[in-house]
Amino acid sequence: MADDSLTKFYSGKTIFITGAAGFIGTYFLEILLRCFPDILRIYILLRPKKNVQPLERKEEIFNKRILKSISKYHPELKEKVQVIPGDTSLPNLGMSEEDLRKFCEEVTIVFHGAAGISFSKSFRDSSLQNAKGTDNVIEVCRKLKKLDVLVYTSTAYANSHITTIQEKIYLLPHKAQRFLDEMENGTDESFEELVSSSNLNFINAYCFSKFLSENILLEKASDLPVGIVRPSIVVMTWKGPIPGSVETGTGITDLSMGVGKGFVKVIHADRDCIFDVIPVDVVVNAHIITAWSVATGRSPSMFIVNCTSGDTLKLKFGKYLDVMFKVTMENPLPKTFQEADVRTVKSKLMYTILSTYHHYIPAVILDIYLRSKGSKLRLMKLYRFFDRMMKELHPFLSTSFTFQTDNFHGLSKLLNPEEREIIYTDLTCTFDELAENVPKGSEIFDWELDNLTTNRRREVVLQRTMLVTFTKRFTLLLFILLIYFLISKLFF
Repeated sequence: MADDSLTKFYSGKTIFITGAAGFIGTYFLEILLRCFPDILRIYILLRPKKNVQPLERKEEIFNKRILKSISKYHPELKEKVQVIPGDTSLPNLGMSEEDLRKFCEEVTIVFHGAAGISFSKSFRDSSLQNAKGTDNVIEVCRKLKKLDVLVYTSTAYANSHITTIQEKIYLLPHKAQRFLDEMENGTDESFEELVSSSNLNFINAYCFSKFLSENILLEKASDLPVGIVRPSIVVMTWKGPIPGSVETGTGITDLSMGVGKGFVKVIHADRDCIFDVIPVDVVVNAHIITAWSVATGRSPSMFIVNCTSGDTLKLKFGKYLDVMFKVTMENPLPKTFQEADVRTVKSKLMYTILSTYHHYIPAVILDIYLRSKGSKLRLMKLYRFFDRMMKELHPFLSTSFTFQTDNFHGLSKLLNPEEREIIYTDLTCTFDELAENVPKGSEIFDWELDNLTTNRRREVVLQRTMLVTFTKRFTLLLFILLIYFLISKLFF
């Protein structure tokens, strides 16, 4: 074996990361820089986004709370992170000739985490972004003078067509190349026909794109040192410099905020469904150990890690909601709309009825009021967005998946005791303990956002709750009177 320890392995290495601006990617940078200060260099591939150029995006990344201390107190570590402008959807990842030359000569470890996580895209669009991007990463990895390892960030739900998922790649009935050809040369309709012919029932296009990406790796990179890490639903940090740290923009975080702020009163879900969450720092640590393990021959190539917690946390969705509800009741969120109170229903019809009463009736009345005051806030728009999100999340909130985790639990056993304390993967906490750190660790609870004291915030929330409750009950009363009037006209 080339190296005795994790620390020695990463010392002096040049690493290439895609997806560094995302939730997992940001914590990747923090842990690598903090725990392995002898890393030589980290190249991050960034594309322009919303008129913000790649170099400016690097500054945005380091302005995030989790990286601010490194940026302020250890600028020499920040300088180790260098931007390569590019895009995984393009040949050579869109790199310039000079950047491609540096990449080929210097990089030996590749972490590919860039992905479009939208659940609403077509199968072809999602695959073009994610599966074709993976194909492009494989091609540039073959140009490296030396590749120690390529680690791909998949998802535990890449195989959502089954409910018991082992740590192996499940095969497509067709060659992966056939899908690549069809997505580039065909249409949305022809690509979906090809997907349908596979007779595999995927939750959404995103999950399929990850499944296809794994098949592409197996088909086109089987001769390379490859590891695949499959995180489940990624949540707040467990340990590190800021326990409880989490970012907005992920479906489950936004849903939790909607509940905590009193916007969301009804959820289409099964409270008894196993809800598999995994802390983001554990996810990053699993990647770091997997890369070292595959590169040094401790684990075979095409090493699959189901980075999940179902067999340890044993968390159900109802318990998740109860814990997060308790957190927000004890620590009111800034800009809270009304008092939090949520119920889950399994029936789609009952969800429609209850969401109409609890969400849309108040939204119509309050939007009329807000429009008269010149406000740009539109509650109807927010609830339509929530309904789309609920439709996308419902399969994950109503289906219990079981994951084999032998490889995942075996990661920590590969480390010496000192490194196991720093790069940990064994969960020894409850979800209650994870969640209790969120008010201190997350900017979501930054009470300067609404410039109110805690007592004043409670008063405002109570006033809004009373107003919304009155609106719902008054409207219901009018509806009952209307029904009574119609019946009396028809039958009396």
